Amino acid sequence: MGLCASRRNVVDIKKKLPDDEIKSTAQILCDSLSLAIVGNGEPPVENGQEFYQFLFTINPRLQAHFVGADEFMGQDPKEPTKFAKQGQRLLMAIHTISANFDNPVAFDKTVHDLIVRHKTRNVDACLWREFFGFFVTFLKTKGEISPIEEDAWRQLGVRFNKVAQATLKSMDMPYEE
Repeated sequence: MGLCASRRNVVDIKKKLPDDEIKSTAQILCDSLSLAIVGNGEPPVENGQEFYQFLFTINPRLQAHFVGADEFMGQDPKEPTKFAKQGQRLLMAIHTISANFDNPVAFDKTVHDLIVRHKTRNVDACLWREFFGFFVTFLKTKGEISPIEEDAWRQLGVRFNKVAQATLKSMDMPYEE
């Protein structure tokens, strides 16, 4: 299930929680990630592949960043591809970032390292800002996202982008103000 073990079955966060059951933002994020679990076999592997299929469908210009994306889009999304492995890595990164949201040092370091690993991939600075909007839209195709969950993802996206842009700036790469 990944770093974010879902508590969705224990407490339905779509309902108003009593004060003694208020969840941290990381818990809310992790609960919503039960819609996109990480692991071996189906559906975890399919989750990663489906995200790429979704991403390339809503934003075809992103295919240019991925060798083999054109071939992938012509395949049955269930057919194993490099995007199965890549999708698992992507989902694992999202689970890790989400689980660390309430730990600023770990969150910032995780995001910083992710941006550094992408240095040679010529990722447009605006894509770091846009990514979690794409991801939340994807999660909504997998199931219901509550307003509390959506707000938690918005908060994560804003903070993620702030760290990403600062990292880009520190590496003398194009960044957004």
